[in-house]
Amino acid sequence: MIQYFKNFPLKYKLISCFFLIISINAVSGMLGLRILKELGELVNMTYDKALMAGTFAQASKIDFLQGDYEFRSAILSETESELDSRLERVSQTDKDFLEDLAVVSERSLSTKSRSLVDEIKTKFDALKKFRDEIAAKIRSNLKNKTPSTSAMELVKEWETNRDKKALSRKITAMYDDAAVVGYQFRLDSESKSIKNFKLSLGFLVTSILISLGLSVAVSYLIIKPLLSLENVCKQVGFGDYKVRAPIVSSDEFGTLGTSFNSMLTTIEDKSENISSLLSSLPFGLFYFDKKGIISKERSQATDVIFSKFSEYENLGVFFGNHNCNTRQINEILEAVFQGLMPFTSSVHLFPRSITVKKGDDNRTVQLTFKPKYGPKKKLERVIVLAEDVTEKIRAQEESKALTERVERVSRVSAEIASYKEFSASAFNLYESILLKAKNYSPNHILDIKRDLHSLKGLLGIYAFTTCASEIHSIESFLENEVIDNGVELLARISKAFLLFEEQSTDLTNLLALNTDSGLKYYDEKKVDHLRTLIQLSGDTQLISTIQNLNKFPVSKVLAKYSKHAQNIAAKLENKKVRIVFGESDDVSYEEVQRLDSVLMHVLNNSLDHGIEATQERLDLNKTPYGTIQISCKRESDNSLKFSISDDGKGINGDFLLKKAIKTGLFSEEEAQRVTEDDKINLIFASGLSSKESSSEISGRGIGMDAVKSYLESIGGKIELMTKLGTGTTFSFTVPPMEIT
Repeated sequence: MIQYFKNFPLKYKLISCFFLIISINAVSGMLGLRILKELGELVNMTYDKALMAGTFAQASKIDFLQGDYEFRSAILSETESELDSRLERVSQTDKDFLEDLAVVSERSLSTKSRSLVDEIKTKFDALKKFRDEIAAKIRSNLKNKTPSTSAMELVKEWETNRDKKALSRKITAMYDDAAVVGYQFRLDSESKSIKNFKLSLGFLVTSILISLGLSVAVSYLIIKPLLSLENVCKQVGFGDYKVRAPIVSSDEFGTLGTSFNSMLTTIEDKSENISSLLSSLPFGLFYFDKKGIISKERSQATDVIFSKFSEYENLGVFFGNHNCNTRQINEILEAVFQGLMPFTSSVHLFPRSITVKKGDDNRTVQLTFKPKYGPKKKLERVIVLAEDVTEKIRAQEESKALTERVERVSRVSAEIASYKEFSASAFNLYESILLKAKNYSPNHILDIKRDLHSLKGLLGIYAFTTCASEIHSIESFLENEVIDNGVELLARISKAFLLFEEQSTDLTNLLALNTDSGLKYYDEKKVDHLRTLIQLSGDTQLISTIQNLNKFPVSKVLAKYSKHAQNIAAKLENKKVRIVFGESDDVSYEEVQRLDSVLMHVLNNSLDHGIEATQERLDLNKTPYGTIQISCKRESDNSLKFSISDDGKGINGDFLLKKAIKTGLFSEEEAQRVTEDDKINLIFASGLSSKESSSEISGRGIGMDAVKSYLESIGGKIELMTKLGTGTTFSFTVPPMEIT
């Protein structure tokens, strides 16, 4: 009976009481309506104020800090694309910031908060204008390459901007006001609850005295759910969003309790989402102060990346446990916190990455240092962001290796015969270099440098990019280190040789090159026998025919160099080139094979030194594409004369002479007697380059020296003609191959 009465609609309960005691029931109804109304207001205030204080005010502050971080990162951009990407993120945080402010203004019950929102928007508009000015300066710096204002000065301008500081204070004030309003609400709700409780209790006592037991029961059934909701409201006021109102009936109080619980679920979800977002960052985050003491505050990911992080009390212990040098930690901390150096420069003295051992796996963790300033722009703490980049590095290396392998297979499969000749030449060069390194002598250095430079160019033809990089590092080692003995040099060359051997074997197995399947359609011994018989016959026509059996058009034999030139041009900044073949005689692969390094060096010289950048060519009223023409003529004595011409800038003899004087090749007096031809021929001098710095393509002053030395060693010669602004032509003649 009692349970049935609980689920009875409220209006019928009140009507029943009215018939029992009309006067008291009327007062009871009015009181009940008043209590319901105030409870509804209390519920609305709970939703608005709690949601504003717990979510949107906090979210707007996070948006502002995120936008500040993104813009400071944008100031330090190194390219325009990186700047645009950073500014786009700043724009997104601006949008989120303004949306959160709009919700705060709409839902806040505090006049002060709404006033603060208007002031924040005004300050934010002023700050955006200032930020746009800084962004314009950054973009100008990136375009001009000669910044009028350094990035660090722009960072300082940004950090010291009054509008930014004022805006930060206003946001903090808004956040604090939200907290104060929430606290005041708790007091108001308690006051209202006590008042209503006293009023209801007084009426209940009166009702008990007047209406006896039945009135007591009805009043109790009405007040009990209100008391439950009152208790829930108090707990919500203290920040407990997990509490729920008990549902004991299906009347209006039950409906109200259900709606109230639904509202609390929404608030709890939003609160948990924000908390989850902050605690589930994919990177580690912790702080340290001027003494190097590591704070207890950190992201959850920190304990995942560093399994023993709780044991690290200071930076010395942290870096020491990861095999980093800790002797200068105190000096670096002093430089960072006392401003002896710019922040970015000083924190670069810390290790930028460390190795963390996880079982048998070594993980690479990248460290990024960010400043946390206090009042008066004084550095209080340094934020350390730690990201495990092991898989990223591995993926990049694997992707690079796979791309290189695919490119290598593509080139070789198109020119298998040429590749076999290249492979033989490359192995011979490797073995020659290894032999010189084993029997090391200072007299071998120049020969080793020449062979290495030639080998590096050959490797690039068939996309042995990693091997070419290894050779480039050996060249740098020879330039920057004093070689007392050949032990380390031999070790480096052996490592490079093993890498080439591994990649070459992989290529051979992949394309089944060792089977020769489908590559030869005749027995070479029989053809050699046929050649001997024809020569003995004395038939000149037959002799000429058999001699030309293995000769092909130059465009076919030298096709690999055309592809090599396109690949080199792609690596150079804004250069486009096309290779054309002039009228030529047929040549054999064997005849060209011995000139691989010569052709490669001359092409590299034309590409890197001769052909101008596309825009420069357009400014000179030239075609956007540079042109390199290759031709070959067979002389009467069967020697070959190659010609490689480009329509580039030509060779500046005066510039070469200045470099020769600077390097001590000529004295000032000797330079006075040098002819124009002598100046131009300085391009063949060892160690002299027309470029200011070296690259993996050229610039060490070895390539053309190696060309001249090699041609002379086989009885050939090289000549060049050049004209500034018009181009350069290399002509070299090689004697016929000896028939074995």
